[in-house]
Amino acid sequence: MADRDPWLSDAVRTRVRTVVAAHGGHPSDIGPTNRQPAARAWLYAALEGLRGADRPAVAVALLVALEPSQLTAADVEFWRLTAPEGASDDTALLRLAAFGAYTAVERIERSLAGAALGAGTHSRT
Repeated sequence: MADRDPWLSDAVRTRVRTVVAAHGGHPSDIGPTNRQPAARAWLYAALEGLRGADRPAVAVALLVALEPSQLTAADVEFWRLTAPEGASDDTALLRLAAFGAYTAVERIERSLAGAALGAGTHSRT
């Protein structure tokens, strides 16, 4: 997939997976419709240290994964402007969004499976 999706670098994949895992599939301190800069503090912290096209790619994927209501047209446009040549079309955007969403789903599935497994190991008295 990395060869087909040049914008989905190892740094992007790793950062998105790490941040989604750290938030358990959702940031707990964010209002669902709040687009104020302070509401994006979690996102800005997650983007620290990233450079170039990785930064907006991670932003879009994380917003889709954790707070889709905060994703704006400006986020998408910034990603399009910084994406590698030929990697900023609608197909690439859908792949990026799907990666973010799928990463969140995987994390939630693991969490639910762990909870179910944990519930099954306790004896009833």
